[in-house]
Amino acid sequence: MDSIPVVDIAPFAEGGAKDREAVARQVDSACSSLGFLIISGHGVADRLIDDMRKVSLAYFDQAPFAFNGKIITTKISYPKKDKEHSLSASPDEGQ
Repeated sequence: MDSIPVVDIAPFAEGGAKDREAVARQVDSACSSLGFLIISGHGVADRLIDDMRKVSLAYFDQAPFAFNGKIITTKISYPKKDKEHSLSASPDEGQ
């Protein structure tokens, strides 16, 4: 597969059982083979999509320390191995 598949979901909402099954098969195929898909025919206005993209980019462009001035650290416990690992936004922390 050379590109991300585009799945038109309009038939799912507007069509019958066979249309819903066809859309479901396309989504399943895209998720099973590549893990990603682009959804079209959803009816969401282009302006809203553009606004959400801008907000998302602004959010993810923030430095990790911008959240209350602290580095976010999370401890994950693995019960089977009884190990605790630290995940940190700082490369030096948790080592």
